Amino acid sequence: MEDVVNFAAGVVFTPDPTVVTYLTDLTISTVHGQLKSSNVTTQSVVTGIGTEWGHLNPNLSTGRFAGATGMIFITFKPVGDPAVGPYEAQFSGEICFASEPPLP
Repeated sequence: MEDVVNFAAGVVFTPDPTVVTYLTDLTISTVHGQLKSSNVTTQSVVTGIGTEWGHLNPNLSTGRFAGATGMIFITFKPVGDPAVGPYEAQFSGEICFASEPPLP
């Protein structure tokens, strides 16, 4: 999994000065292809704990995920230093496949 912060979009402080919101581009790579989404992330700059959610990108996803739509939800927390990670995450969501080819 790779979750890249979109620094060009900027970081927004929320009414809580210790919590920021920013955009990320998520790629989950599997043997069946890549699942891609653009996410909105909310994270504590103090604890590193956060959440993110996004819509799956049917045009950028590949393999079995090409054309797939749906949502992804992630909660995460740092296992190490909040500034550098690593992070532990839980995923949930819904994938609507464009087609259902049999698994190899």
